[in-house]
Amino acid sequence: MENSYKKAEGILQSNIERLHLVAKMLIDKETIDGDEFEEIMQSNPIQPTPEA
Repeated sequence: MENSYKKAEGILQSNIERLHLVAKMLIDKETIDGDEFEEIMQSNPIQPTPEA
């Protein structure tokens, strides 16, 4: 169990900037689509789609 926790913590830490960007987008828009999420996680953020 300890190894799994440390592995998960490492994954989160290595992606912390991306996770902060996801959080910021969710605060701003409340929702993001799968394409936006994937682009963020692949380090190539796209421009958010305007809200309808």
